[in-house]
Amino acid sequence: MRIKQGLLLGITTLTFGGLIAFSASSTVSASNYFPVHHYHTYTPRSWRGTYTNSYGSTMNVNTYSVALDGKTIYKNTWSGWHKLAFAKVDSSHYTFNALAKYGYQSSRRWRLKYKSGKKELINYQAMGYTTVWHKYSPAVKYKFRTADNTDFFYDTWRPAYLDMNIDSTDLYSSYKDAKNEDNSVSTFSNSRKQIEAKWISKNQQDNVLELKIDGTFYYENNDSHNVRPYNAFRSDGSIWSYFKPTSKYAMLKKGTHIYKGTEWTYFYDNDSNNKTYKYNGSHWKLEY
Repeated sequence: MRIKQGLLLGITTLTFGGLIAFSASSTVSASNYFPVHHYHTYTPRSWRGTYTNSYGSTMNVNTYSVALDGKTIYKNTWSGWHKLAFAKVDSSHYTFNALAKYGYQSSRRWRLKYKSGKKELINYQAMGYTTVWHKYSPAVKYKFRTADNTDFFYDTWRPAYLDMNIDSTDLYSSYKDAKNEDNSVSTFSNSRKQIEAKWISKNQQDNVLELKIDGTFYYENNDSHNVRPYNAFRSDGSIWSYFKPTSKYAMLKKGTHIYKGTEWTYFYDNDSNNKTYKYNGSHWKLEY
């Protein structure tokens, strides 16, 4: 098969811990890419499982097949280089399809290792490229915190943030002044700071919020929703926020979907610089 660069894939080497014994094998033609003598139509038990790489791809090593991102690429009942033909190609490396006749058809060399007690499969490709496949653990799947745009309640405080799309909002010392937007006493301009807010009336149509900022109580006319219960939002296919995606304060608007490959832009230096994270299906990885 033609291997997309960076997809089938590794990194450092380590002494291989051994392979389970096979009871049956088939002969391989000497004209194949790897001139091995025998292959087996099932994978070793120690290799089986679900793996992910840093590019966000998923590989399933099953007993009689191998699948990449949900698509089967080798299977024991197929023929030619698509056939699952697991074989040892040198003293410490293996291949999934020993019937491949040319390099572009081959899955190349693979090795199993353990790092910090966790299983990895390393794929050694042409021109020195390697990719590490990590054993997938559902327990590390990221949980996203969400909130409705109007998720404030009468007489109940909720975490709140200044909308990152505006520079500031005026604060008032009374409900009446906030309602009429008269006599502002202060200005709130920190989009990174978590405060508390609640509706001043059971009727949210009056759009006046009571805010608690550093222990002081203020009121804000929220006609344009300057204060929100979330601090990260989707725009142009990406998430934008003054908080990292892994921050305990990061809060998404309810209904915002995070798919594998989603980018999260984190503003960290007065808006002049930023860092971008990418979600690979199980955790966030810093891109740049």
